[in-house]
Amino acid sequence: MPEKSCNFTSSNKLEIFALIFSVSIITFNHAKYIEKTINSILKQKTTFRFEILIHDDASEDETSIIIEKYKKKFPNIIFPIYQTENQYNFLKKNVSPNNPPLNHVNFKRARGEFIAMCDGDDFWQSENKLEIQVMQMRNHKNIDVSFHGLNIFNYKNQKNIEKLISKKNKIFNTNKVIFYHHRLYTSTVTMMIRKRLVLNLPEFYFKVPTEDFYLLLFGSKRGGALYISKVLSTYNLFVPNSWSSKKRNPNHYLYNVKTLFDVKKYYKFSFFSVIT
Repeated sequence: MPEKSCNFTSSNKLEIFALIFSVSIITFNHAKYIEKTINSILKQKTTFRFEILIHDDASEDETSIIIEKYKKKFPNIIFPIYQTENQYNFLKKNVSPNNPPLNHVNFKRARGEFIAMCDGDDFWQSENKLEIQVMQMRNHKNIDVSFHGLNIFNYKNQKNIEKLISKKNKIFNTNKVIFYHHRLYTSTVTMMIRKRLVLNLPEFYFKVPTEDFYLLLFGSKRGGALYISKVLSTYNLFVPNSWSSKKRNPNHYLYNVKTLFDVKKYYKFSFFSVIT
């Protein structure tokens, strides 16, 4: 008999099921969006428990007040960190001038077997996203990373576009992940990884110019990256204070090339001519 999906926001269900999943939210000045983000995760119907780890990067609006309200309501699910100094700006100044990664703050404290990511201005539109993605990864035990189709909402022109790169599920090897790059993959909001992937990240990971793409790349090394042909999330493009709205470092793409050579060296030149 199949297990019945449940919504685990009521505390009397918390100790019955194992905690399988951790959700990492990175947010800064997202007071207009963070409530929708959190609610979209709390509404997930799953056969397992999950935790929500929120990293508030010293927001200057009411983001932290909203998060604290949810923490008090769901103390066994929501675990925030409130920075007093903006870590993105600190790392950009002292570690990497491009787009320093921040999810590692939550990776270190994640207790789940799997980790999903969602920026504080995006949301999961399907209540079954977690269940679908976890079941797919459990069916592919050699897969360390998966991603799926999504809806892209353009804040500037107020239009929605669905991005489905295939009509059926596919597995992309590392060379194809590199070759297709953002034609293949669009946003953190679609990604799920096994926690073991982040336990031994290379040192240069903390300087990569686009964290989500390189997690996809690292995750594809063992068994490929699993693509799930369903639209399960919404990515808000050009929202104020988002990555897509920030001014690019003029050397961003050059640094991407350099980082790909770091990847090639790290994996002992095991890739083909895609990055030579």
